[in-house]
Amino acid sequence: MYFDDLTPYAYSEVRLADDAPTLLNFGWLEGGHEYPRSLPPAGLADCTLRLASKYQAGMRGFHTCTLCPHNGAQLWMPLDDKRIYLGSAEIRIRSGDVTYVAPNLLPHYIAEHGYRPPAKVLKALESYCDNPDSADRKKPSSRFRAILARLRR
Repeated sequence: MYFDDLTPYAYSEVRLADDAPTLLNFGWLEGGHEYPRSLPPAGLADCTLRLASKYQAGMRGFHTCTLCPHNGAQLWMPLDDKRIYLGSAEIRIRSGDVTYVAPNLLPHYIAEHGYRPPAKVLKALESYCDNPDSADRKKPSSRFRAILARLRR
């Protein structure tokens, strides 16, 4: 399923309690469509995998990656000795009056295909990636600030 980055979200009518009034797409990649690329900095795929593990707005069935050959099996990535299955839910990141929404295939797209999220999304990820289990997500670590600095170049 393909949607241009930062276009209005319209994949489903599911709205979560923490969603902002405006929902925007990012990371909805599909074979045959161009997308922004960069070498993924250390930590970005892991951060988005932790977000993917929350299985927000889960759906029935699953999507596979159309950018790489596969056998039809559901993709998964390891995280803390667990398998995180991808393609059946979303990642939602709120930043003010906007919630950015991606398929939970996002960590695979970053790690395997070099997808580069838009700068606005990277800024929103900054607070989530540093403190994934903390209610105080306002203070990014120096590690994630360094990742963002490399991506913004």
